[in-house]
Amino acid sequence: MSKAALNFSHVTTFESGFDGWTQDPRGDFNWTLDQAGTETFYTGPAVDHTFKNNSGKYLYIEADGRSKGDFAILSSPLIESALATCQLSFWFHMYGRGIDKLEVFVDHLSSTFPYVEILGSIYGNQFYNWDERIVRLNVRQTDVIKNVKVLLRATRGSNEEGDIAIDDISWQNCEGTIT
Repeated sequence: MSKAALNFSHVTTFESGFDGWTQDPRGDFNWTLDQAGTETFYTGPAVDHTFKNNSGKYLYIEADGRSKGDFAILSSPLIESALATCQLSFWFHMYGRGIDKLEVFVDHLSSTFPYVEILGSIYGNQFYNWDERIVRLNVRQTDVIKNVKVLLRATRGSNEEGDIAIDDISWQNCEGTIT
């Protein structure tokens, strides 16, 4: 992905693929691009959030075939700089008896002191609907956010009824540069 302005008008719907988001190699397995429902009964969405029909796409983790505690990490494009007001909005679907958690992190990639910081967590069965979550990237109250990536980490729970899906990721109140 080339350098671009970061603003609130861009929404990643996954209709054309990952749109600059990538699978993070620190995960145990990968997110899956899907439409029209997940493979396992009694978990996952039947439709996407964008179009609310079988043709729309979303990302999800398939819990079947994984062990409790396994996780997948999705990484945003690099945010070279952004205003302190920058927020990430996303829609999530966490339905099933085996749901564990979905966590949001900011990965500070400073060459002098890199670290990962948690921004929020959603735990357990959230029932059969899409819900929105908005997280503020600037937890340290600085003037500018520099050289960070946002990580979405979904963790497999106690059984195969633990699919977690995401859709419609957008940046809000952001001005800056993303690559």
